[in-house]
Amino acid sequence: MKADRFNELLFASLKNRKDIEFSLMALAYDNNKNHWFPRLASSNLRSTSRTLLIRAGIHGEEVAGPMTILNHGNDIFDYAHQRSVRLIVYPLGNPAGFEAGTRYSPDCGWEGFCGNNDSLRYKLRDGTLVDEITSCNEATDWYWSFHLGLKLPRETLLMHACLEKDLRLTNIQGVLDLHQDYITKDIGPMAYHYSFGNLTVYKQIIMELRKFISVVPINTAAGYASGISMQSDEDGFIMRHDGSLGDLAWWLRVPYNVTVETTGCTPPDVATKVNLVWIKGFVDLIANNH
Repeated sequence: MKADRFNELLFASLKNRKDIEFSLMALAYDNNKNHWFPRLASSNLRSTSRTLLIRAGIHGEEVAGPMTILNHGNDIFDYAHQRSVRLIVYPLGNPAGFEAGTRYSPDCGWEGFCGNNDSLRYKLRDGTLVDEITSCNEATDWYWSFHLGLKLPRETLLMHACLEKDLRLTNIQGVLDLHQDYITKDIGPMAYHYSFGNLTVYKQIIMELRKFISVVPINTAAGYASGISMQSDEDGFIMRHDGSLGDLAWWLRVPYNVTVETTGCTPPDVATKVNLVWIKGFVDLIANNH
């Protein structure tokens, strides 16, 4: 699907709502191809209201997240607003990659490229900056990559500029990053997740997921070609300080923070259902956390 068509359909599905602000920001790439970066936000609640930030589609071939927002946007906003939870949604984090069906956008791939989900750097004891660590004891400090003057993909720079403003002006209590795993091979339909901290708060969500999809311990998962072995817990959670948006949200002390993964062979309707369970579960957590 063309990215412009996605935005047209999304706008058409929400255009009659007075409680949603829809905006498009320009992305200009080196190949002179321009794209529009969409943002949705609740307009009926104050910026100080408890807020859930959702991003989907940072990897262009992972379409389940964007299609979840496109096909269920009204239901998602209704559910949140009925519980006085404000939403900020970035439904198409990589419009160029989405349109091309590629993981990254056209201006990616230079030496030192760390992916377009590049959100922070860790400082090691010898002063080296790296994008991933296996233990917090390895690092002496961390830095938002947006502030280091690094060469980053245009969609990453724009996302970080928006996120910095969102964090300064709103009361963000949750961050959900919707993905699909097309990297890991030979895994059947399954859900797993990246997160940190007290994972027992997500027990009810995991119980709901287990009603229709496998959530079991795994020892491999999607990610950079780092060779790092990853082992989930019994509920499918992996703790990984990989410099991603979820990692950044953890260090920014966002109370609820999960990167959602479904394997690439998971049927689209099932992957959508997984995303909706997480979104509504996060809304409930935020609404009930006073």
